[in-house]
Amino acid sequence: MMNIVEQIQFFFPFKIGSTVNEWDPNQHEIMNTSTQEEVGVVTIDEQGRIVGFTRYDWGSGESISKEEVLAKSNSLLDTLFPNRTPVELSSILDMDDHYMVIFNQKDKTYGLFLHGTGYTFCLTTSGELISFYEEGQDFVIVDEVIQISEVQAKELYLKSVDFELVFKQLDREQYKNGDDQYHLTYHLIEHASDVPVNGSEPVSVREENQLEPDYVLFPSATDKTLLEQIGLLPEYTLIDSKITAGKRVDIWSKTKPLHSYSFDIDELDEDELAKIEWDEASGTLLRATFPEKPACDKSVQKLSWDDALDIALQTLYQAYPSVEGHLKLEKQEEGIEDYEEAEDEYFSGPEPTYTFYFHYFQHGIRVDNHASYMDISRSSGDIVSLTFDLPSDAKLNQLPEKALLSKEEATDIFKQQFKMELTYVINDSDDEGNPIYSLSYLPSFTETVGYVRAIDATTGEYYFVDVGDAFFR
Repeated sequence: MMNIVEQIQFFFPFKIGSTVNEWDPNQHEIMNTSTQEEVGVVTIDEQGRIVGFTRYDWGSGESISKEEVLAKSNSLLDTLFPNRTPVELSSILDMDDHYMVIFNQKDKTYGLFLHGTGYTFCLTTSGELISFYEEGQDFVIVDEVIQISEVQAKELYLKSVDFELVFKQLDREQYKNGDDQYHLTYHLIEHASDVPVNGSEPVSVREENQLEPDYVLFPSATDKTLLEQIGLLPEYTLIDSKITAGKRVDIWSKTKPLHSYSFDIDELDEDELAKIEWDEASGTLLRATFPEKPACDKSVQKLSWDDALDIALQTLYQAYPSVEGHLKLEKQEEGIEDYEEAEDEYFSGPEPTYTFYFHYFQHGIRVDNHASYMDISRSSGDIVSLTFDLPSDAKLNQLPEKALLSKEEATDIFKQQFKMELTYVINDSDDEGNPIYSLSYLPSFTETVGYVRAIDATTGEYYFVDVGDAFFR
């Protein structure tokens, strides 16, 4: 049998070598012999067969057709896994800069795919191999009688469907037929994961935040400036700023750092830096992060949940005074357990905080995907981080204030877009960790590969998730 390097050398334009990972003997790290740079990793099984490969960098070239990508994948499948169990093409996914080609086994009774039981190849749009892996060769199929029809399964599925009336920006990146504009829509918030063929009640998935019924009331005005309110003045000094894509990031420090730092607001630097992001055009506060502090000892007075909420509301009002009457607080348990004290005397853990989420409403209707949050220290009351995500009133004011369609009418439109199809799903595993497949019904949307997620509450147009230029069998 050829060694690992001999088997994969033709995937690289330079000479490579391999070393066994010191923590996992089944992982082999691939090195460029000229630069000693790690350029990939290979996974082998107990018999020494290569069952996985990933290359960390790849070039770009002239794009080839999807048919040529499939032909290359078939050739790789024959070369790398000549003694495989029979598999068939299951799907081809266009991931913008590369393709994912998936082959899976089928069961012998119904001829249905057993997803996760074959081989996946990732190739660049120019046909260069990025990765491959083998999975799910050992599994169990539950032999069961189909007790309900497709029509009955659809009715059971529809019982679990629920919509929420929301203002929603239907961006083109998420929705295949989106237009990047705000719409008043019925947004799907609950549906069944699948409907078992034995007719038992399906398990539903609900995606919804529980909110307090009343709008938050802002405390009385403060004499503090916004910079004082968020904790910058007088301790910090502004040391640098950078404007990118209409946003300005300010770097503040108690002691000027002696080395380089990042303007990435999510990246922690060694120095105690505060990073503040503003909208350059309007000057409004968008995000802020402060240095992470260790947990204080138990003798320090703990801030109450109500007092921390007052600090969060005061800050929000200081930054956006016009949001009064537009925000509802996401429900949370006030009696959140304190962080356990670390037993290691050299490590005290992060500073415990209260986190508050505020959801924006217009005309009494929630604006989806516009939640602001703040982390407040439980001991000092300092702001640890914040993100303010508030929609433009100008755009929302142009929209209708109420739906022309009822929720029942939206559900009926949704009902017309799909049928139920038999498929195998994994709901359990055996003692060896092998997946157990059982028969269920899943919705299959007739006019689109994507899943219908929103229906315009005035026109009845439905919007579906963009899954790229995908092909499924």
